[in-house]
Amino acid sequence: MPPSVFVSQFLLPLESVKLGRFITNIDHPHQNYHDPPCEDPPRTIVQVRNQYHGFDEESSTSTFSSALTSFMSSSFSKRTGTKSRLSAERVQTYALDNSGSWFESATKLQETRQWLESAIDQGDDVFLVVGYHTVVDARIAVSSSKAQARGGALELPVGLSLAAAGVVAPLGDSINPEIGLRREEGSGISEQFIAPGEQVCALQYRRVRYRFLSSKKIENASLAKSPRWAVLDRCRDETEGEDDIIEVETEDSLEDVDGKWAQTLAPEDELFISLEEIP
Repeated sequence: MPPSVFVSQFLLPLESVKLGRFITNIDHPHQNYHDPPCEDPPRTIVQVRNQYHGFDEESSTSTFSSALTSFMSSSFSKRTGTKSRLSAERVQTYALDNSGSWFESATKLQETRQWLESAIDQGDDVFLVVGYHTVVDARIAVSSSKAQARGGALELPVGLSLAAAGVVAPLGDSINPEIGLRREEGSGISEQFIAPGEQVCALQYRRVRYRFLSSKKIENASLAKSPRWAVLDRCRDETEGEDDIIEVETEDSLEDVDGKWAQTLAPEDELFISLEEIP
């Protein structure tokens, strides 16, 4: 099963992600991407889980959704230096049905082959989006003893804001802060934020691996298990027939991906990973 990568923006609009998309940066699935122009859209499997809450403390999370919201709460807390609690009306998972078949169909298209060759020539890593998790009507409750109240408004210390955690920028005007100023003994000032609607919190990828082959040395090319084709950029070859075939395949491993990553194993054998430090 592909690992679930939590985006550093914390939440992304639903329209910024698409199943079956090829990307070059797992932390920015809405930039430098390619959506294969297949005749039929990718088939989607949807799994819905209702109303879950997560805390930043380590706890025994017996369900997938409670593990997801707890992991998000912990990530938010580490970025802002606060105690945080995230709740959501629903947690939903979208998966690309028969992703192997989709990959084979997509790589038969010249537009996709051109995009892949261009990404490879630029030295980019390439990934295929095969799933993503969303939270619906998420609420983020934040408390900090360092916060100050002045004139009925909550002032947060430097670095303590949704912008610092990556929430405001991707959501734009769709986020509606609810100021819930209250003092509780020993807990400091609390503030609650709402991310209305459905927002993407994590994605599942398969890494696209490639290798170049020589047409002079390939036998029974039609029996190849992985997609392959003659390179479109003929300027690549100095010698005719050398490294003129490209072969691609996907794998679940995200080893050697740049950055320092934190990870935890959730129920249903799902691996959650996220960047420990935001660039």
